[in-house]
Amino acid sequence: MSLRGSDNDFSSMIFSSLSKSSSEYRRLPPASLLPKKMGWAEVGIRSFPRKYLMSIAIWSFVLLAASLLILYLMSLFGGSYENSKTESIQSQISLFTVLIAVVSAGIVSPVYEEIFYRGFLYRWLRTRCGRGWASFLSSAIFMAAHIPTYNTLAISFVAGLIFAWTYENTKSVIPGMIAHGLTNTIFVLLTVTG
Repeated sequence: MSLRGSDNDFSSMIFSSLSKSSSEYRRLPPASLLPKKMGWAEVGIRSFPRKYLMSIAIWSFVLLAASLLILYLMSLFGGSYENSKTESIQSQISLFTVLIAVVSAGIVSPVYEEIFYRGFLYRWLRTRCGRGWASFLSSAIFMAAHIPTYNTLAISFVAGLIFAWTYENTKSVIPGMIAHGLTNTIFVLLTVTG
C-alpha cells in the first residue's frame, strides 16, 4: 500500500503547525486543524472508556519490564543505561532538578509526543498504510526523534508500539499520555536514585 496521501494534507499540517508563533498556539483548536474545521478530538484528545484505567497500569508495567529486559540484554554486550540525559540529572541532583526532570519527562513530553506521534502521525499513516505499518513507521520515527540517546532507542521503539496499540484500542491519546508520563517519571526517579 502506498504511503503517499493527497498533495497537501500531511505536509501542510506539519508545516502549518511549525510555522505558528508560540502566542498563536494558545488559541483552540490548533491552527493546523482549522482548514478542515477539526477539533482536539481529531488528534485523540477525547475521553476513553473507563474500563481501560486498569490497562494503563498494565501497559506501563509491560513497558517498564520490556525496558529493563532491553537494558539487561544491552549490558550483556557492554552497553549501559547511562546517556547524556542520565548523566545530566545525576551530576546535579537537587529537589529543583528532579522536579524539572519529572515535569519535563513525566508531563510535558508525554502530552506533546502523544498528540504528535499518535494523534497526528499514527492516525495519518493508518489511513494510508494500515495499522501494522502505521505502528511500525510511527514507532520508528518516534525512536529516531530520541537520538542522540542511542542506548535507549530500542526502548523508544517498543514504547512507540505500545502507545500506538493503546491509541488504537482506546481511540484516545490520553491513556498513552498517562502510561508515557508514568513510565518516564519512574525512569527519572530510578535515575536519581542511581
